[in-house]
Parts: sequence; structure tokens; C-alpha cells
Amino acid sequence: MPYVKIDLNGPQGNAFVVLGMCTEAARNACWTNEEINSFLDDAKSSDYEHLLEVARKHFEIDNGDDQY
Repeated sequence: MPYVKIDLNGPQGNAFVVLGMCTEAARNACWTNEEINSFLDDAKSSDYEHLLEVARKHFEIDNGDDQY
């Protein structure tokens, strides 16, 4: 599963950035266009929380909460 670093607490947390970063990670992981389109259709089918749920299901998300 590709690693996607997205700061969900800042401006990078907007839906367009999340979708773009996930799409780029999917392409880098050699997903087919059909797989990418299926992901995008699902991610965009509801609200922002659903988008994040779908992204977390398919990618390892760094939400910017670095805890040491």
C-alpha cells in the first residue's frame, strides 16, 4: 500500500489536495486507470469524512500528527 503524506490539519487537508496526492501515489504504485477511477468515484461519492475513510482504506496516510 503506497504511503501518502497529507497534513489533514492544515491547508493540505482540503479534498482536492487529498484526491490529487492519492491519485499520484496510485500512479506511482502502477494502479490501472480503472483502479484509479474506481477509487476516485468512491472517494467522491459522499462527504469529506467519507473521502478520508476511503483514502485511509487504500493508502497509509500520515495526518501530520507527529508524536514523539
